[in-house]
Amino acid sequence: MQRLIHTIKQSLQVRISLALICMLLPLSILAGIFSYYDTYHETQEVQDDLLRQVANYLDPSDADDENHSLDNDNKISVQFPNTPNPIVSLPEQISDGLHTIQADDDDDYYRVYTRNTKQGRIAVMQESDYREELAEMAAVQSILPMLLALPLIILLTVWITHRTMRSVKTLSNDLEQRQINDLSPMDTQNIPSEIQGFVVAINNLLQRTDENVRQQQRFIADAAHELRSPMTALSLQAERLNNMQLSAE
Repeated sequence: MQRLIHTIKQSLQVRISLALICMLLPLSILAGIFSYYDTYHETQEVQDDLLRQVANYLDPSDADDENHSLDNDNKISVQFPNTPNPIVSLPEQISDGLHTIQADDDDDYYRVYTRNTKQGRIAVMQESDYREELAEMAAVQSILPMLLALPLIILLTVWITHRTMRSVKTLSNDLEQRQINDLSPMDTQNIPSEIQGFVVAINNLLQRTDENVRQQQRFIADAAHELRSPMTALSLQAERLNNMQLSAE
């Protein structure tokens, strides 16, 4: 287990993959945070523009004595001048534009756009809780594709790194499977330029080793030849002496 962990720590592929992942994760998180808050505020601005447009197109002469709900889906209501039981009580000196006002009968807050007319003040309002929920939902949907794509990005990073390092692994396997007496140069085709010099240095080392081995083989052959001639002569002389009648001395 420790050997496996040590191998993983020393793996260039693992180091590159981890470096890329550690770079992509913070960037993805920052991009997600930016996208979330940007979409959140844009949704709020869209709702404000909707209130403004509704208020500008309203005609107070069409008002009756009731509050109007113009859009149940977006929960937009209109409060005309002199409407009994208003949803919110508007201050006398309130200016035209957007305001956040608490409702009269509960603790809910409304985003209100007011506009003064000759007939009186018009108020177009929307529940703040609904606006918050809508903005949060839109913000989450904006970062959801990024969250779903993040595991795919990590897998692609690992796969691309593995594919890039394949030529290095192939070179290493070829060198490991060589016979002990195989000193032929390694193939330098289709290898990354970063290790081109390393492979050339190994080939030079193999060439020098091959030359040294050949020199040793020639030396041994020459020495054997030089030793063989005297030994042959001595052997023939010993055989001749063995066949001769020699004195005891």
